[in-house]
Amino acid sequence: LTRSFLAKAARHSPPSSNENGRNIILKYASTLKLATLAFPTTVFLMLASPLFYSGSTSLKSPLITLSLMLLIALIGAVVMLEAFFKNIILNEKGIHLVSVFSEVEIFWDDIESVTYNHWLKIFTVRAWDGTQLRVNPSLSGIQFLESILWERVEIIKFRQALHGFRMREQGLG
Repeated sequence: LTRSFLAKAARHSPPSSNENGRNIILKYASTLKLATLAFPTTVFLMLASPLFYSGSTSLKSPLITLSLMLLIALIGAVVMLEAFFKNIILNEKGIHLVSVFSEVEIFWDDIESVTYNHWLKIFTVRAWDGTQLRVNPSLSGIQFLESILWERVEIIKFRQALHGFRMREQGLG
């Protein structure tokens, strides 16, 4: 139910464009951004509750719990940063990924292949020089990536990704 709701929210969120209208910016929908806050917070609070409400005086249990809380907080922070600050920019030159952790640009002429991984549910754009850029289908406006691929890239290079675009349209990917 949650996955279906989040997929629907992503599918119906429009992409944004910059002031000159030449760049299409794919980013995570607000609903998905809020979900990245809710999950780690819930797990964090579930782990924290025994610290405050148990009668245990053992030092070992709180240390393990605090360690798990820290691990969950760190993982949650990484996922949240990625969700809030990751942008995929489509323009006349190519596809550009801007994130807290990386920045990658691949020009349309340099694309070797675009594939879809069914297990990870993610598109991978590969350049001739080995550069890779991963695009999550949960980004709003993913349909614009497909339409630009049809315009700028030979079909043989992105034929494997077409199934991923169809699954996304049906709400399955």
